[in-house]
Amino acid sequence: MKRIFCILLSLLIIFSFSSCGKDSNSKDDIADLSYFVKLGQIPECEYKIGDSAATINAVLKKAAETSEDAVYDFIEGENNALIDGGLYSYYYKKANIQDGISYIVSYDTAFGFEIGTLWVEIENAYKDIKFKQEEMNDKNSFFLLGSPEGKVLKTEISDYTVSFLFVDNALCATAIYITNDWK
Repeated sequence: MKRIFCILLSLLIIFSFSSCGKDSNSKDDIADLSYFVKLGQIPECEYKIGDSAATINAVLKKAAETSEDAVYDFIEGENNALIDGGLYSYYYKKANIQDGISYIVSYDTAFGFEIGTLWVEIENAYKDIKFKQEEMNDKNSFFLLGSPEGKVLKTEISDYTVSFLFVDNALCATAIYITNDWK
């Protein structure tokens, strides 16, 4: 009897551990899009909309000077400036530098979705959010080099817009920005 009890208990423990694994696209892994967009941030990113452009620039520049692995570039255009940190790029309007960063692009995981995630997975994860679909163009994907052909899935939440950009139906970048600053 003890032997049968021990076997049953062992099986119970084995099955309980095997059911603890998470699905890579489980709801727990996917960020609450509305919540984070209203805050002006991508949860995986250290900085958010409104953070000081000067501070971000100084931190990324110093990291690049002290680490071989750090990526940094600073480019000023006529009206805008880019602070490139590799996995994330930060833009601001030069006339509004006091307002901080107003556009962030992630080339890495964003809102729980890794680069390469399929279009349908993001749509299915956020069924309660109304997305607008667009073809990529110079305005909605200006930060992608070479203006690739693809699609954009975007939505406005509060004062911000979040865009998921896809090439061949696979996620290649995610952006969040102040809607009125980047029309």
